[in-house]
Amino acid sequence: MENVEIISINIGKPVQMQFNNRELSTSIFKTPSDEPLFLTSVNFEGDGQADVVHHGGREKAVCVYPYEHYPYWEKELGGS
Repeated sequence: MENVEIISINIGKPVQMQFNNRELSTSIFKTPSDEPLFLTSVNFEGDGQADVVHHGGREKAVCVYPYEHYPYWEKELGGS
């Protein structure tokens, strides 16, 4: 098995926002934590999910995304 390095643990609470003339709840806006965080069976402390059917909860408390995929999405989405 490869060595794995955790680069960042990001957390955030759901917020309401407008999208396509609709109000929706989203938890996409996560920020890195520089403090140790307790992981429960549903999420990290200080974190929340807007869509609890598809995100969070047992066996969905942690979303792991490979750092190596970020350049692709930056190019695809026009980020810098």
